[in-house]
Amino acid sequence: MRNELEYFWYKNTWAVCDIPDPQDPDEGRYACLACIPALLCLAFNQRIRLGLPHDAPAIFTGDMLDKWREQQRKYEKEPHWTVNVTRLTRTLAIPHWDNQQRDFIPLDTFSLDKASEEFARMNILIWQPHIYFA
Repeated sequence: MRNELEYFWYKNTWAVCDIPDPQDPDEGRYACLACIPALLCLAFNQRIRLGLPHDAPAIFTGDMLDKWREQQRKYEKEPHWTVNVTRLTRTLAIPHWDNQQRDFIPLDTFSLDKASEEFARMNILIWQPHIYFA
């Protein structure tokens, strides 16, 4: 997922709040889709807090960063439709690959540090996806 988030980041005309409502008829899939903009906001707003604009090149100088940090920051927001997506009544556990067991294993509980808070809001138990990129 990290590569897809990075791709989206460099499309500086694509605002997260403008992501259209997919209106997926499958409630589990729709709930998952509603969590993705929150992950985009987490990843993007971290970069924005550092002073990086969407159109920053991969390699830049300290002077460039100083100039960007002087600019007003525009933080990303989730699209309005995400708050209208119904939280799942039954927990949806999405397993992750465990290298030691060589199998897909679900997390046991939401209280683990590894569990995604963004997905937990929709009653989806999943390991926090890798969302940060350089």
